[in-house]
Amino acid sequence: MTALAKHDNRNEVANSTPAYTAEVRVVMELLNRADLPMDRAEALLSRLDMIRERDEAAAYNEAMRQVKANLPVVGRSTANSHTKKNYADLADIAAVCDPVIAAHGFSTEYWPFNSEKPDHLGIGCTVSHANGHKREYRADVPLDGAGAKGNANKPAIHAWKSTMTYGRRALKEAIFDIATTDDDGNGAMPQHVEVEFISDEQLDELRAEMTKTGTEESKFAAYLKEPTLGALTVEKFKQAMAALKAKAEAMGVK
Repeated sequence: MTALAKHDNRNEVANSTPAYTAEVRVVMELLNRADLPMDRAEALLSRLDMIRERDEAAAYNEAMRQVKANLPVVGRSTANSHTKKNYADLADIAAVCDPVIAAHGFSTEYWPFNSEKPDHLGIGCTVSHANGHKREYRADVPLDGAGAKGNANKPAIHAWKSTMTYGRRALKEAIFDIATTDDDGNGAMPQHVEVEFISDEQLDELRAEMTKTGTEESKFAAYLKEPTLGALTVEKFKQAMAALKAKAEAMGVK
């Protein structure tokens, strides 16, 4: 039995990726050889995984580009009783934007985590694409438990729910670059959400450094707590390059 016959699902994955390249065909042909050594088969399967992950990330990026190009501006339709102004709430944004987001193969999952910042709630969002790639976004959101003068204005459970709602809305706006006329003035929003990811050139730069140091891509991605290297933010790219250069220096590799 060939290595490929043992991994039929990988054949299906490779054929379903956006770029079924000559590189993939060569790998598949080698995997079909009955005399292929097991260690060589494992290396080729790792290469096939890398190609699949690269193509899935490319499909994710293209779908995200299409979403951002097609999302309309969300109008203000919800009244804020405190500021006496209208704003676009989470339901307003979902009604207008979710059909476009879903049509391009995306789904979202929001979840809380313990923030390291005092009086903040950590809120995360996992964005999954139909092709298999997913990315994780996080924000530290100030707890919405006090009014404009700093006095408590709601029970703890209501403050938690309000903060989750604000955080989900803010993350969705940042991730999909949603434009709104929102002007609620409550301030319970993260000040910054990093959503800028590395370029193909930066990914190639990382892989060149990994080749020099004999670093496995899947293990390095796990070390960085990312599903793939294509999911690295620009800030985490700096961390990754620093780690690889330190390893190269320790090995005496130039």
